[in-house]
Amino acid sequence: MTNTIWHLNDWLTSPSVPFYTKTTDNQDDAMHDHTFFEIFYMIEGSIGHIINGKCETLSKGEIYFLKPSDTHCFLRDANNRSRHRDVVIRAVFFRQLCDFIDPNLYADFVSGKLRYKFTLSDKELEISEERLGKISQLLATERKNENLIMAHAKAVCLQLLMLQVDSRENAQNVQSEWFNSLLNRFNDAECLVSGLDYVLKPFFYSHEHICRVFKDRTGMTLTDYLNLKRLDHAADQLAYTKKSILEISMECGVSSLSYFNKIFKERYGVTPSRFRKRLFTASELPVWSEITTNV
Repeated sequence: MTNTIWHLNDWLTSPSVPFYTKTTDNQDDAMHDHTFFEIFYMIEGSIGHIINGKCETLSKGEIYFLKPSDTHCFLRDANNRSRHRDVVIRAVFFRQLCDFIDPNLYADFVSGKLRYKFTLSDKELEISEERLGKISQLLATERKNENLIMAHAKAVCLQLLMLQVDSRENAQNVQSEWFNSLLNRFNDAECLVSGLDYVLKPFFYSHEHICRVFKDRTGMTLTDYLNLKRLDHAADQLAYTKKSILEISMECGVSSLSYFNKIFKERYGVTPSRFRKRLFTASELPVWSEITTNV
Protein backbone atom coordinates (compact mmCIF):
# COMPACT_ATOMS: atom_id res chain seq x y z
CA MET A 1 0.00 0.00 0.00
CA THR A 2 1.25 3.48 -0.89
CA ASN A 3 0.25 6.93 0.31
CA THR A 4 -1.47 7.61 -3.03
CA ILE A 5 -5.24 8.05 -2.88
CA TRP A 6 -6.97 6.79 -6.00
CA HIS A 7 -10.27 8.30 -7.14
CA LEU A 8 -12.45 5.36 -8.12
CA ASN A 9 -14.91 6.21 -10.89
CA ASP A 10 -18.16 4.35 -11.32
CA TRP A 11 -17.90 2.08 -14.33
CA LEU A 12 -20.27 -0.59 -12.98
CA THR A 13 -23.63 1.19 -12.98
CA SER A 14 -25.60 3.18 -15.52
CA PRO A 15 -28.33 5.83 -15.32
CA SER A 16 -30.94 3.18 -16.07
CA VAL A 17 -29.50 0.64 -13.58
CA PRO A 18 -27.79 2.80 -10.91
CA PHE A 19 -26.87 -0.19 -8.75
CA TYR A 20 -24.30 -2.94 -8.80
CA THR A 21 -23.09 -5.63 -6.41
CA LYS A 22 -20.19 -8.08 -6.40
CA THR A 23 -18.04 -10.07 -4.02
CA THR A 24 -14.35 -9.26 -3.57
CA ASP A 25 -11.48 -11.35 -2.24
CA ASN A 26 -8.43 -9.65 -3.81
CA GLN A 27 -7.04 -6.43 -5.32
CA ASP A 28 -8.67 -4.25 -2.66
CA ASP A 29 -5.53 -2.87 -1.00
CA ALA A 30 -5.31 0.49 -2.81
CA MET A 31 -6.35 3.54 -0.79
CA HIS A 32 -9.26 5.15 -2.62
CA ASP A 33 -12.41 7.25 -2.49
CA HIS A 34 -15.39 7.06 -4.83
CA THR A 35 -17.72 8.99 -7.07
CA PHE A 36 -20.57 6.87 -5.66
CA PHE A 37 -21.98 5.64 -2.35
CA GLU A 38 -20.83 2.22 -1.24
CA ILE A 39 -22.05 -0.34 1.27
CA PHE A 40 -19.89 -3.35 1.98
CA TYR A 41 -20.01 -6.16 4.51
CA MET A 42 -17.76 -9.05 5.42
CA ILE A 43 -19.02 -12.43 4.21
CA GLU A 44 -16.28 -14.57 5.71
CA GLY A 45 -12.87 -14.30 7.34
CA SER A 46 -11.28 -11.19 8.83
CA ILE A 47 -9.02 -8.48 7.46
CA GLY A 48 -7.36 -5.20 8.39
CA HIS A 49 -9.12 -2.08 7.17
CA ILE A 50 -8.18 1.61 7.09
CA ILE A 51 -11.04 4.10 6.96
CA ASN A 52 -10.31 7.85 6.97
CA GLY A 53 -6.96 7.20 8.61
CA LYS A 54 -8.29 4.86 11.29
CA CYS A 55 -7.02 1.26 11.30
CA GLU A 56 -9.17 -1.64 12.51
CA THR A 57 -9.87 -5.31 11.96
CA LEU A 58 -13.12 -6.36 10.30
CA SER A 59 -14.79 -9.73 10.84
CA LYS A 60 -17.74 -11.64 9.41
CA GLY A 61 -21.00 -9.69 9.50
CA GLU A 62 -19.54 -6.20 9.94
CA ILE A 63 -21.11 -3.75 7.50
CA TYR A 64 -20.02 -0.26 6.46
CA PHE A 65 -21.86 2.66 4.86
CA LEU A 66 -19.43 4.87 2.92
CA LYS A 67 -19.86 8.38 1.51
CA PRO A 68 -18.04 9.29 -1.74
CA SER A 69 -15.55 11.41 0.24
CA ASP A 70 -14.54 8.55 2.56
CA THR A 71 -11.11 7.05 1.88
CA HIS A 72 -10.42 3.44 2.71
CA CYS A 73 -8.54 0.30 1.77
CA PHE A 74 -8.10 -3.27 2.99
CA LEU A 75 -4.79 -4.53 4.36
CA ARG A 76 -4.71 -7.72 2.36
CA ASP A 77 -1.71 -10.01 2.04
CA ALA A 78 -1.28 -13.00 -0.24
CA ASN A 79 -2.53 -15.44 2.41
CA ASN A 80 -5.72 -13.62 3.29
CA ARG A 81 -8.72 -15.03 1.45
CA SER A 82 -11.49 -13.21 3.34
CA ARG A 83 -14.43 -12.07 1.24
CA HIS A 84 -16.63 -9.02 1.40
CA ARG A 85 -19.60 -7.93 -0.66
CA ASP A 86 -19.56 -4.52 -2.32
CA VAL A 87 -22.75 -2.63 -3.09
CA VAL A 88 -22.28 0.31 -5.48
CA ILE A 89 -25.07 2.92 -5.53
CA ARG A 90 -25.14 5.99 -7.74
CA ALA A 91 -25.43 9.25 -5.79
CA VAL A 92 -28.79 10.24 -7.31
CA PHE A 93 -30.28 6.81 -6.61
CA PHE A 94 -28.96 6.83 -3.04
CA ARG A 95 -30.58 10.22 -2.45
CA GLN A 96 -33.88 8.95 -3.86
CA LEU A 97 -33.83 5.93 -1.56
CA CYS A 98 -33.12 8.10 1.49
CA ASP A 99 -35.85 10.58 0.57
CA PHE A 100 -38.34 7.74 0.13
CA ILE A 101 -37.70 6.65 3.73
CA ASP A 102 -37.30 10.05 5.42
CA PRO A 103 -36.70 13.55 3.96
CA ASN A 104 -33.98 14.14 6.59
CA LEU A 105 -32.15 10.84 6.20
CA TYR A 106 -29.81 11.88 3.38
CA ALA A 107 -28.73 15.13 5.06
CA ASP A 108 -28.17 13.33 8.36
CA PHE A 109 -26.07 10.68 6.65
CA VAL A 110 -23.82 12.91 4.57
CA SER A 111 -23.29 15.30 7.51
CA GLY A 112 -21.94 12.43 9.64
CA LYS A 113 -24.78 12.42 12.18
CA LEU A 114 -25.54 8.74 11.59
CA ARG A 115 -23.54 5.61 12.28
CA TYR A 116 -21.42 4.20 9.49
CA LYS A 117 -20.68 0.76 10.92
CA PHE A 118 -22.96 -2.03 12.14
CA THR A 119 -22.84 -5.77 12.74
CA LEU A 120 -25.26 -8.06 10.94
CA SER A 121 -26.51 -11.14 12.72
CA ASP A 122 -25.96 -14.48 11.01
CA LYS A 123 -29.60 -14.44 9.90
CA GLU A 124 -29.37 -10.87 8.55
CA LEU A 125 -26.18 -11.77 6.72
CA GLU A 126 -27.83 -14.83 5.21
CA ILE A 127 -30.85 -12.82 4.02
CA SER A 128 -28.69 -10.05 2.55
CA GLU A 129 -26.52 -12.55 0.71
CA GLU A 130 -29.56 -14.33 -0.66
CA ARG A 131 -31.09 -11.11 -1.97
CA LEU A 132 -27.89 -9.55 -3.30
CA GLY A 133 -26.83 -12.88 -4.80
CA LYS A 134 -30.14 -12.90 -6.67
CA ILE A 135 -29.39 -9.42 -8.06
CA SER A 136 -25.90 -10.54 -9.13
CA GLN A 137 -27.49 -13.29 -11.16
CA LEU A 138 -29.98 -10.89 -12.70
CA LEU A 139 -27.20 -8.46 -13.60
CA ALA A 140 -25.36 -11.30 -15.36
CA THR A 141 -28.30 -12.95 -17.12
CA GLU A 142 -31.15 -10.44 -17.27
CA ARG A 143 -29.33 -7.15 -17.80
CA LYS A 144 -32.01 -5.91 -20.17
CA ASN A 145 -34.76 -6.58 -17.61
CA GLU A 146 -34.13 -3.28 -15.85
CA ASN A 147 -37.46 -3.13 -14.02
CA LEU A 148 -36.90 -6.48 -12.36
CA ILE A 149 -33.34 -5.60 -11.37
CA MET A 150 -34.43 -2.25 -9.95
CA ALA A 151 -37.27 -3.80 -7.97
CA HIS A 152 -34.83 -6.14 -6.23
CA ALA A 153 -32.23 -3.37 -5.82
CA LYS A 154 -34.70 -1.00 -4.17
CA ALA A 155 -35.93 -3.70 -1.82
CA VAL A 156 -32.47 -4.72 -0.58
CA CYS A 157 -31.20 -1.13 -0.33
CA LEU A 158 -34.20 -0.08 1.72
CA GLN A 159 -33.60 -3.05 4.01
CA LEU A 160 -29.97 -2.02 4.54
CA LEU A 161 -30.83 1.66 5.01
CA MET A 162 -33.29 0.72 7.75
CA LEU A 163 -30.20 -0.05 9.85
CA GLN A 164 -29.56 3.70 9.77
CA VAL A 165 -33.18 4.53 10.64
CA ASP A 166 -33.27 2.07 13.55
CA SER A 167 -29.93 3.37 14.80
CA ARG A 168 -31.13 6.98 14.75
CA GLU A 169 -34.36 6.04 16.53
CA ASN A 170 -32.45 4.13 19.20
CA ALA A 171 -30.07 7.06 19.65
CA GLN A 172 -33.02 9.44 20.06
CA ASN A 173 -34.63 7.12 22.61
CA VAL A 174 -31.38 6.89 24.55
CA GLN A 175 -31.06 10.67 24.46
CA SER A 176 -34.66 11.08 25.63
CA GLU A 177 -34.09 8.69 28.53
CA TRP A 178 -30.90 10.51 29.47
CA PHE A 179 -32.53 13.93 29.16
CA ASN A 180 -35.51 12.90 31.29
CA SER A 181 -33.11 11.63 33.94
CA LEU A 182 -31.38 14.99 33.87
CA LEU A 183 -34.66 16.85 34.38
CA ASN A 184 -35.57 14.56 37.28
CA ARG A 185 -32.21 15.29 38.82
CA PHE A 186 -33.30 18.92 39.28
CA ASN A 187 -36.12 17.70 41.53
CA ASP A 188 -33.58 16.47 44.09
CA ALA A 189 -33.58 18.99 46.94
CA GLU A 190 -29.82 18.59 47.28
CA CYS A 191 -29.30 20.13 43.84
CA LEU A 192 -30.71 23.44 45.09
CA VAL A 193 -27.84 23.77 47.56
CA SER A 194 -25.03 21.95 45.76
CA GLY A 195 -25.65 23.37 42.30
CA LEU A 196 -24.84 22.13 38.82
CA ASP A 197 -21.85 20.00 39.81
CA TYR A 198 -24.22 17.85 41.85
CA VAL A 199 -26.86 17.79 39.10
CA LEU A 200 -24.42 16.67 36.40
CA LYS A 201 -22.41 14.21 38.47
CA PRO A 202 -24.11 10.98 37.26
CA PHE A 203 -23.78 11.81 33.55
CA PHE A 204 -20.76 10.87 31.46
CA TYR A 205 -21.42 13.40 28.67
CA SER A 206 -19.17 16.44 28.55
CA HIS A 207 -20.38 19.63 30.19
CA GLU A 208 -20.40 21.35 26.79
CA HIS A 209 -22.57 18.62 25.25
CA ILE A 210 -25.09 18.71 28.10
CA CYS A 211 -25.30 22.51 27.91
CA ARG A 212 -25.88 22.40 24.16
CA VAL A 213 -28.56 19.68 24.29
CA PHE A 214 -30.31 21.34 27.22
CA LYS A 215 -30.43 24.72 25.49
CA ASP A 216 -31.69 23.11 22.26
CA ARG A 217 -34.46 21.28 24.08
CA THR A 218 -35.63 23.90 26.58
CA GLY A 219 -34.42 27.24 25.25
CA MET A 220 -32.84 27.81 28.66
CA THR A 221 -29.36 27.43 30.07
CA LEU A 222 -28.70 24.96 32.87
CA THR A 223 -28.08 27.85 35.26
CA ASP A 224 -31.36 29.54 34.32
CA TYR A 225 -33.26 26.30 34.86
CA LEU A 226 -31.59 25.65 38.21
CA ASN A 227 -32.46 29.17 39.35
CA LEU A 228 -36.03 28.60 38.19
CA LYS A 229 -36.26 25.47 40.36
CA ARG A 230 -34.70 27.35 43.28
CA LEU A 231 -37.19 30.19 43.00
CA ASP A 232 -40.15 27.82 42.68
CA HIS A 233 -38.94 26.14 45.87
CA ALA A 234 -38.50 29.53 47.54
CA ALA A 235 -42.05 30.61 46.65
CA ASP A 236 -43.39 27.34 48.03
CA GLN A 237 -41.47 27.79 51.30
CA LEU A 238 -42.60 31.41 51.66
CA ALA A 239 -46.20 30.35 51.26
CA TYR A 240 -46.29 27.21 53.37
CA THR A 241 -43.66 27.60 56.11
CA LYS A 242 -42.64 30.09 58.80
CA LYS A 243 -38.99 29.97 57.74
CA SER A 244 -37.16 33.26 57.49
CA ILE A 245 -36.21 34.61 54.09
CA LEU A 246 -32.54 34.08 54.93
CA GLU A 247 -33.20 30.41 55.80
CA ILE A 248 -35.05 29.91 52.52
CA SER A 249 -32.28 31.67 50.62
CA MET A 250 -29.69 29.33 52.14
CA GLU A 251 -31.88 26.28 51.32
CA CYS A 252 -31.79 27.43 47.73
CA GLY A 253 -28.02 27.58 47.69
CA VAL A 254 -27.95 31.38 47.55
CA SER A 255 -25.79 32.76 50.34
CA SER A 256 -26.24 36.40 49.34
CA LEU A 257 -29.60 37.71 50.54
CA SER A 258 -29.40 40.73 48.24
CA TYR A 259 -28.82 38.49 45.22
CA PHE A 260 -31.68 36.22 46.32
CA ASN A 261 -34.01 39.23 46.57
CA LYS A 262 -32.87 40.37 43.13
CA ILE A 263 -33.49 37.10 41.27
CA PHE A 264 -36.73 36.46 43.16
CA LYS A 265 -38.09 39.85 42.12
CA GLU A 266 -37.05 39.19 38.51
CA ARG A 267 -39.09 35.99 38.62
CA TYR A 268 -42.18 37.09 40.56
CA GLY A 269 -42.16 40.87 40.23
CA VAL A 270 -41.92 41.48 43.98
CA THR A 271 -39.38 40.86 46.73
CA PRO A 272 -39.71 37.72 48.89
CA SER A 273 -41.01 39.71 51.85
CA ARG A 274 -43.61 41.45 49.69
CA PHE A 275 -44.56 38.11 48.14
CA ARG A 276 -45.23 36.61 51.58
CA LYS A 277 -47.07 39.72 52.80
CA ARG A 278 -49.42 39.61 49.83
CA LEU A 279 -50.23 35.99 50.54
CA PHE A 280 -50.96 36.69 54.18
CA THR A 281 -53.21 39.67 53.51
CA ALA A 282 -55.04 37.86 50.74
CA SER A 283 -56.70 35.52 53.20
CA GLU A 284 -58.05 35.61 56.73
CA LEU A 285 -55.19 33.53 58.07
CA PRO A 286 -51.61 32.89 56.88
CA VAL A 287 -51.57 29.96 54.49
CA TRP A 288 -49.25 28.10 56.84
CA SER A 289 -51.51 28.48 59.92
CA GLU A 290 -53.44 25.55 61.27
CA ILE A 291 -57.18 25.84 60.81
CA THR A 292 -59.44 24.07 63.28
CA THR A 293 -63.13 23.58 62.87
CA ASN A 294 -65.83 22.55 65.27
CA VAL A 295 -67.88 19.58 64.21
